[in-house]
Amino acid sequence: MKYARRADGNQVDIVAALRANDCLVTPTHTIGGGFPDLVVMYRPTKRICLIEVKDPSKPASDRKLTPAQQEFHASWSGPIYVVETPEQAIAAATANT
Repeated sequence: MKYARRADGNQVDIVAALRANDCLVTPTHTIGGGFPDLVVMYRPTKRICLIEVKDPSKPASDRKLTPAQQEFHASWSGPIYVVETPEQAIAAATANT
């Protein structure tokens, strides 16, 4: 099954917040195959993580990981987070720093 490859409505705010908090952000929501929406590097520590953005304004059923996302998350050995707010994204990017 194919899923839409458009950014969630809150992704712009999340990217702006991450960049304002010394993060390098590369949007990757168009890659598909379950790959997360953002690749984020927290510049002070060079820590890299992947972030899947979910829109809290959507019903809970629409915020679940797709089967492709579940498979990707299960196979990835590095830090990967699912966030709904800018605050969650900043906490994920700066975790363990």
